Amino acid sequence: MTTATNPLAVIFREFEGETLAIFPEMPWSRSPNECGSYARIGQHGACDPAHIIANSRPADPDKADALRRELESAPFEYSLRPLLRMTRKAVENRLAHLMGEPYNA
Repeated sequence: MTTATNPLAVIFREFEGETLAIFPEMPWSRSPNECGSYARIGQHGACDPAHIIANSRPADPDKADALRRELESAPFEYSLRPLLRMTRKAVENRLAHLMGEPYNA
């Protein structure tokens, strides 16, 4: 669970007609190229953030805000830290987490 002192990084994108929340610091599997994501249809799942970002556009602010509110309310209750783009630090945090190292906010 995320907290206000350890918020989860998120990037909102429009991909194939749907607003998607990409969690670039959240490993989804043992693959260094996969992170967690969320969409209203399909819910949580894996994504390749480099592929999604290269083949999408920034989310409409109203749609991103609606998805943000959904993720910050029950049952998820995420504390989110929106990013405008994929950062090197986000990738490094995901890879460190895969190696069993502590999260570096």
